[in-house]
Amino acid sequence: MNVFFFSDGLHPKTASCRLYVRLVTKEMLEKSVTIRLNNITQSTFLSPVYKFFVDALASVLNTEEKNIYVINVEKDTDVTTTVLNVSVAVRKSDGSFIDSEVLQEQIYLQRIRLAELSTLEVGIVECFFLYHMAHFISLKDFVLSILVMFLKLQELAL
Repeated sequence: MNVFFFSDGLHPKTASCRLYVRLVTKEMLEKSVTIRLNNITQSTFLSPVYKFFVDALASVLNTEEKNIYVINVEKDTDVTTTVLNVSVAVRKSDGSFIDSEVLQEQIYLQRIRLAELSTLEVGIVECFFLYHMAHFISLKDFVLSILVMFLKLQELAL
């Protein structure tokens, strides 16, 4: 944890910040699924709702929160309603990741429970690769909320 000191010359203030960095690997991208959440924006999701979602997903998948990797949070631009695409990968106890087809099925079967636990409207669970062999991933803009700063992944076309 870093502690920052601020002062206007008269009023010194301190603030603390925790920075969590999680490596995103090719395996994680290949074994990820995208969960469509209805009626929520990126900044609303990246608030206490984020923790509710991760806790709920861990509960329905019978795993620990530390095994849930939220690897992308992106507004769906292909629809006229407010839909947020949240891509996740889930680590197994042996350190490998759950295959995307298995993960998709598990989440689909538990989507009503996931919605109840997370207080979110869970839509379609899709399985598509965020990583393609002929492309590289680069970093794009930060998505910000009051509590979280999230750096989205952006695929570069060659």
